[in-house]
Amino acid sequence: MLKHIVMWRLQSQPHAAQLKALLEALPMTIAEIESFEVGVNFAEGDAVCDVVLVSAFADLEALARYRVHPDHQKVVQFLADVSKERYVVDYMT
Repeated sequence: MLKHIVMWRLQSQPHAAQLKALLEALPMTIAEIESFEVGVNFAEGDAVCDVVLVSAFADLEALARYRVHPDHQKVVQFLADVSKERYVVDYMT
């Protein structure tokens, strides 16, 4: 099992709800997704991100197919306009 965790800092807080909705729609159309959890941060501070995605895939090949899927690419395009920073951790369990 491959865990894929992504955190974003966004340009403005209203984008967090939009991003959450876009991400939560992906498991309905992308079969490679084994589990998918999206959280919007409510903590304050300098070291916080606005949105986190914790997801799981069978293997690297499944993650690669997810990354190029057209529905995922629509989210990537949205993030290009609203994201300031992105952090990623991928690891095998």
